[in-house]
Amino acid sequence: MISWTSGGAGNRVDVEYATDGSNWYPIAMNYPNTNSTGALLITNYAPRWVVTGPPSTSAVVRVRSVSQPDLFDMTEHFDISGVQIESPNGADVLEFTGTNVVKWFYAFAAAVSTWTFPSTAVWAMSPW
Repeated sequence: MISWTSGGAGNRVDVEYATDGSNWYPIAMNYPNTNSTGALLITNYAPRWVVTGPPSTSAVVRVRSVSQPDLFDMTEHFDISGVQIESPNGADVLEFTGTNVVKWFYAFAAAVSTWTFPSTAVWAMSPW
């Protein structure tokens, strides 16, 4: 969950992430922002973020004012890791009468790993 408090940032913010510190990807652009005033501290929440990568050991999230782009704050560095499927890529039809090959990249690994599963394999997919 991404949350923040702000004061004087305007009514809209951009919530973005970077995996390399310079190329920013949108999470929620022109998103409503409520500013804290006086003793009233208001916490804002971004919509649910499904992390798509790419893998990184130095990812950051930034919340930036739309009306004042120089007004922003960023998180500490964090890791994005996981598995990226190379094939099948969604356009394939797997035949369960023979052998199918699944190739993937594991975060930070330079080589492609391959796993061959028999036609009797049972798959259950679940979100992270």
